[in-house]
Amino acid sequence: MRRTLLSVLLMLVLVIPCSVYVLAAVGNRQPDVNPEDPSGLTTFTAVVNGMRNVSVEVPVDIDDGVTREEAEVIVEVTFTTVMGPNRLYQVESLTLTGDQLRADVTWGYDANDLGHVFHMIVDFTPRQITVSHCF
Repeated sequence: MRRTLLSVLLMLVLVIPCSVYVLAAVGNRQPDVNPEDPSGLTTFTAVVNGMRNVSVEVPVDIDDGVTREEAEVIVEVTFTTVMGPNRLYQVESLTLTGDQLRADVTWGYDANDLGHVFHMIVDFTPRQITVSHCF
């Protein structure tokens, strides 16, 4: 019993920096695929700046893997859902590896203001998107 308790405490100490991520992935999770749309609408939970959760519905079926084109759709829909449709943006980098997608986007309120940063990491297995951005 004591050894089990010690193991659990040690695991908690290692997991504490990721606790926001884990809680968002487990709590209030939307269904992964919309049953009304047979084409494969995938629902992600985006944790934005570690403070708020946003449901992101992407018209991509990720169960058969993710292509570069599908990754671009995920980035576009996530950015628009989080920031709104009235922002200009440009994808600076997009990296697709295994069960994760990383993207860096610059954005602005107009063409002269494209200096803001939007970074996102998509974990496909828990359907979790971690977003950090400046205002």
